[in-house]
Amino acid sequence: MLAVYDSLSEEGKKEFETAYAASYHPAMDILLECYEDVACGNEIRSVVLAGRRFSPKEGFPRVPHGQDRPDPHVEGRGEGPRSPRSRRPGSPPPVHGRARTWR
Repeated sequence: MLAVYDSLSEEGKKEFETAYAASYHPAMDILLECYEDVACGNEIRSVVLAGRRFSPKEGFPRVPHGQDRPDPHVEGRGEGPRSPRSRRPGSPPPVHGRARTWR
């Protein structure tokens, strides 16, 4: 991080310092939580549970994890389970004729 800071112009350094100061305490809370999870063993348990959650289950497809994909719930893309084009036969139409968006 120091190399990035040193490579900035004076104006860039001022902007970096402002952003760093604004994010320091929120980031510190997250890091502290991570260190506490590692210390008590929850971090390992969390990884194991995530592995189970994102592995294939009988009758269900594997859930993609950590992939940059378009939101399949947005109307008009023609992808995903909530798109009007991919509804299961016999399922009710979307509310007010539009696909729901989850944001």
